[in-house]
Amino acid sequence: MSRKEGTRVTRAAAYSIVPAKRQTRSRIPHSSVTRRIALNERIGVLQKQINRLRRSRDAVSRGEFREVVKSLNQIQDNTDALARHSVDLATQFTRFAQLQAEVDEIKRALKRARLLD
Repeated sequence: MSRKEGTRVTRAAAYSIVPAKRQTRSRIPHSSVTRRIALNERIGVLQKQINRLRRSRDAVSRGEFREVVKSLNQIQDNTDALARHSVDLATQFTRFAQLQAEVDEIKRALKRARLLD
């Protein structure tokens, strides 16, 4: 038999022609295969979700869309104003604390000078 016929002849087996053993693949899948299978399953789940969402999507008119965008912009403006006002309040509380410290220092000086009971 020749190589074309699917057998291999070695020197030791030159007198007895025996087909060479076929190499078999490992039955245990490689980690890359299992990852690919898991990824394909996840893609399938996501595709089903996308299709379901496409089917359940409602038509929105241009006016409704503009109203939603306007409301979102107003919410963003309110959030920005709230952040700005909280910074202003923090500044005011710091000033109040500084003024209170100065008033307390003046009171201590007056008590030391025995001008205040």
